[in-house]
Amino acid sequence: MSIENSEDIINPDIEIKPPVGFLNGLILAIISGIFYWLAFPVIDIWFLTFICWVPLIIAIKGQTSKNALFLGWATGITCNILGFYWLYGTIRYFGNFPFIVTILFMLIICSYQGARMGFMAWLYSRAEKKGWPFGISFVFALIASEIVYPLLFPWYTATHIHSVPVFMQLADIGGPVIISALLAGTSIAVAEFILSKKEKRKINKLRFLAGISTPLILLTYGIIRIPQIEKAIETFPSGKVGLVQGNREMIGDNADEGLKKYREASYELEKKNSPDFIVWPEGAIRFLLNEKVIKNFFITDIFKKNHYYGNFDINTPIISGTILEKKEK
Repeated sequence: MSIENSEDIINPDIEIKPPVGFLNGLILAIISGIFYWLAFPVIDIWFLTFICWVPLIIAIKGQTSKNALFLGWATGITCNILGFYWLYGTIRYFGNFPFIVTILFMLIICSYQGARMGFMAWLYSRAEKKGWPFGISFVFALIASEIVYPLLFPWYTATHIHSVPVFMQLADIGGPVIISALLAGTSIAVAEFILSKKEKRKINKLRFLAGISTPLILLTYGIIRIPQIEKAIETFPSGKVGLVQGNREMIGDNADEGLKKYREASYELEKKNSPDFIVWPEGAIRFLLNEKVIKNFFITDIFKKNHYYGNFDINTPIISGTILEKKEK
């Protein structure tokens, strides 16, 4: 029995020859990282999500587990450096580090973040060595990596289609991970087509048809589900929410001025729009609060006890994040 025909039989003795060498695979892995980044906010070329994995799948197929890990890592580092470029300014400004140290910290963070894709490629390679079909192996590896691997700045592949709600609705059944898995289907189908030509074998029709059908699954469910949600929303009572997001310094001599700005903005919001309640961000209140008295705490108390912030004449309820301090008796 040939390798091509036995690929979909679970057999630990199967050996698959890599369609490309490691160096060419590295180029393909980097291309995958670029595609992944381009499909992500803020660039938002979202349709690239349907092919972003193709170069990486071709690159890691048949590779050793070690090579697959490094190739997946290359994809992850590429998309993280491009996507988290703002880390440089954040680290440099708040840490006041020199250029070289800032770049080093940024590379460390992006390398750690990118290792999730390395982990995914390693899992895929291990499954492949056990004889698992590459389509199923890749999807399971992708799901496992997005569930298990801890990130400093979490994201899912499903974020690619954040601006296309019709493709997002299936998340109410399986969360963002199921969207990520189904979005990978088209990449698997395209990779199967390319690999069948390169390996001079017949295309696996089941894998190809299953892969290209995944967008139709997302689309069909979305078309059915969105009207149901809109109808349900119409029957529920509505409310008006005010949001206050202050553009202020978090550290330095002027940091305390931020609370004044939140007060003034909330007052104007209440006066002009009469919201049912107002929401402040997690960084609005900069000092610790004792968790034992939090039940009796109101934002108005801040202003009553500290005249530096001025009078607080707002009647609208305010919700804000803060940090609690645990104090023993």
